[in-house]
Amino acid sequence: RDYIRDNFPVISTIYTRDNFEGSNATREPLNPTLNSFNPNISGDILYSLKPGYLTNMLMQGTNHGSEYTYDTHIPIIFFGWRIPKQTINTPVYIVDIAATIADLLNITAPSACIGIPLIRK
Repeated sequence: RDYIRDNFPVISTIYTRDNFEGSNATREPLNPTLNSFNPNISGDILYSLKPGYLTNMLMQGTNHGSEYTYDTHIPIIFFGWRIPKQTINTPVYIVDIAATIADLLNITAPSACIGIPLIRK
């Protein structure tokens, strides 16, 4: 860890597989690195970057992939036929999007979905 921290100053936090094995993903974005960890395909070292840094070079904007407020606080609007008017004043998480879309389409949510449907029917 010291080598990585010393040679890559844009890295904020370094995790190893041991930090996540046996842990479960959470609906809240407390640790997006944990939520993206898959013991079958993830590497042995995972990391998060300091605010303002991206893992890929975008010409503009961001990828909404970090744990920082500028990535996690985005508007979400569902509209269309048979979607009732409502305002949600409680926290909504990225993982709720898949659950909501599956519910609107009356299909089973993905097997790893941990979100909740947001639309009152």
